[in-house]
Amino acid sequence: MGGGLGEGARPGRGEGVAQVGASGHEQCLLRAQFVAPGAHGVGITVGHGGTVAGRAPARGGTARRCAIVNGPRPTPEGARVTTRPPTEDRPRITSFVHHRARLTEGQQRAWDRSWPVLGRDVDDVVDGSVAYDPPAWFGRTAPLVLEIGSGMGESTAALAAAAPEYDHLAVEVFEPGLAQLLMRVEELGLGNLALLRGDAVELLRARVPEGSLSAVRIFFPDPWPKRKHRKRRLVQPEIAALVASRLAPGGTLHLATDWDDYATQMRAVCDGEHSLVNTAADEPGGWFPRPDWRPVTKFEQRAHLGGRAVHDLLYRRGSAGRTSDHAS
Repeated sequence: MGGGLGEGARPGRGEGVAQVGASGHEQCLLRAQFVAPGAHGVGITVGHGGTVAGRAPARGGTARRCAIVNGPRPTPEGARVTTRPPTEDRPRITSFVHHRARLTEGQQRAWDRSWPVLGRDVDDVVDGSVAYDPPAWFGRTAPLVLEIGSGMGESTAALAAAAPEYDHLAVEVFEPGLAQLLMRVEELGLGNLALLRGDAVELLRARVPEGSLSAVRIFFPDPWPKRKHRKRRLVQPEIAALVASRLAPGGTLHLATDWDDYATQMRAVCDGEHSLVNTAADEPGGWFPRPDWRPVTKFEQRAHLGGRAVHDLLYRRGSAGRTSDHAS
């Protein structure tokens, strides 16, 4: 689940549109720096050199989807790109040019029915063309939970159904995951779940008020297992500070991962954030015992089959003590 694209993502790849000319040569029409989808509701800046993978149609002049691989960074031409330059030591986690992966027929029908009502683009919220207004979105004022990287929505929908007194925001970059979540929302008849497509970090920075969230969840973010890529991991000191600032006093940050070294990094980062308190500090290793109310997703089942232990961490802003609240 969590982690956004965690079930099928390929870091550093994206989709664009290729135009196949009469000569049979392909020219990608996406002429800008873009950000490939990560597995945690955000994107990582990469460049596109125009490489197109796949087989060309028999005749030219037909637009089709293409796979884009990392390449030299071209000059942007009209596409919406990151406005924050990367730092010298690590890439900036920023917004991205929207691209669509293929949806199943069921997902497409759910998208057509429900996205106009339940879905919003982070870019539109950040630039102010769509107001960030959860009370208006839900028709009430209730404690608010934000999930960074809702993946295919298994646990997102189940936890929203289990806590109807809370409103839930699911932020994800992967359209099939959002469409699958819309199907779950329709099936369960949920009225306390809204979806946002795009960069959760930019949303937090630009629009989410300080002290306004009851809880933030980060389940199974992209582990970036290669040592040289670990600087791209979502859970870094600046992100922990940002999330903590958006939590209300007593609000919780719940993390889960099946990568041991990332779990250790998460714990060190969050322990280093002065406004967060580990609610399981007295437990072995400081790990929060796996709550039985967090659904076991297919992603987590595969981790167990692969022999990887799953670690939960639960931090509270401004107060100590353990919680069993479904909104954690």
